[in-house]
Amino acid sequence: MSDACFRMQTRLITGCCFVLFSKRQQALDAIKALHGKHVMPGMQNSVQISFAKGEEERMDAKLFVGMLSKSQTEEDVRQMFVDFGEVEEVYLMKEKGSNTSKGCAFVKFGMKDEAIKAIERLNGKVTMPGNTQSLIVKWADPPKTRNEEQGRGNGMSSRGGGDRDMGGMGGMMAQQLMQQGMMKGMSNMGGSSLSMFGDGPMGGMGGMGSM
Repeated sequence: MSDACFRMQTRLITGCCFVLFSKRQQALDAIKALHGKHVMPGMQNSVQISFAKGEEERMDAKLFVGMLSKSQTEEDVRQMFVDFGEVEEVYLMKEKGSNTSKGCAFVKFGMKDEAIKAIERLNGKVTMPGNTQSLIVKWADPPKTRNEEQGRGNGMSSRGGGDRDMGGMGGMMAQQLMQQGMMKGMSNMGGSSLSMFGDGPMGGMGGMGSM
């Protein structure tokens, strides 16, 4: 599903749109295949595609799992979570010297509501063989980015950095914010939203014109 951005006064397409995917991985595949690579007919610059503002946070579905049995493999951990949804990735933490399990892992789901179900069903309610404490299942702490560290030193977070949040898309943020209502309505339908920009007005899924 897609929806184009219009100028409020003229209702002309401004050259950007939002595209809604049903799964996060589909959105990631689209970014990988098209961002900075595909040029729309009649355009000079390649399209710029990213998650719509706030979408990555909404879709973040990575969990930390602690108090696992040290004999459990990544596949064992995966099987513990498949009943709650699509498990995209499992990373079992291991000791550097012996390569044995530390008894903890990271599990990544395709959708946030799937991760929420896993937390509700497993956290503090299951004890693995060989352990005396119950399983810990909680949200993983997001890694700090360089911009966040610099922002912290300047007394502000990277999210307060305005246009820099988009990682090179600069002034496009202003136009994206103008379409926040449209994006919110699409996100409420579920799935994962992308914002798509080019370099000039055109019909359909287009490039981005000047503001």
